[in-house]
Amino acid sequence: MLLYGPVRARDAEGHPEGKALEILIQVLEQADRDAAFSRPLLNKKDTEKIYTAKEWLDKHSSVSVTLFKLAKGGRMNVHKLSAGFLQIIGTTIFYYHGRCA
Repeated sequence: MLLYGPVRARDAEGHPEGKALEILIQVLEQADRDAAFSRPLLNKKDTEKIYTAKEWLDKHSSVSVTLFKLAKGGRMNVHKLSAGFLQIIGTTIFYYHGRCA
């Protein structure tokens, strides 16, 4: 839904910019809804595992680690760990790990 209500056909008639804006907003809203479905569903246990991985990275900042090994050690799927870390911590695992070093 548009911020101030949908643009009605009679409002956009003769105003191609208005119709283009309406279409753009609909596309962006759909993309936002699609993005919400692509986010990993994290339960309490997954969230705890992500914080455990973060703590491990904090304690072992000088150790080189692959995403696969970190996920295996945390008993998580690589995608769920990576996407969940980004969702919860707000940055990628390797950016965070490099910043801690």
